[in-house]
Amino acid sequence: MLEIRGGTLIDGRGGAPLRNATVRIGADGRILEISADTTAGGPSQPGTSVFDATGLTVMPGLIDAHCHISYGEARSAEEVDVYGGADWCAVRAVHNAGKVLQAGVT
Repeated sequence: MLEIRGGTLIDGRGGAPLRNATVRIGADGRILEISADTTAGGPSQPGTSVFDATGLTVMPGLIDAHCHISYGEARSAEEVDVYGGADWCAVRAVHNAGKVLQAGVT
């Protein structure tokens, strides 16, 4: 189990941010409970990892529904499309996917 405590929660449903929130996540990765108080629900269960998110913002993952992941920082479209080749595009896509994932976008 994981508890993320003390952060400002934006749930993505349009409501006001929830300050000093606790998010409890089960071993299966599903959210079990969200509360507005870091002490709500009593102490953590044994074996629970606690992440202190004080001063941070907690929000659902971002999804990029339109991304040219195989494009790089080429000087021209010709450089990307003509001189790259399918194998190089695949390598570049894997590299770019890693960069985007590290930035919090899935």
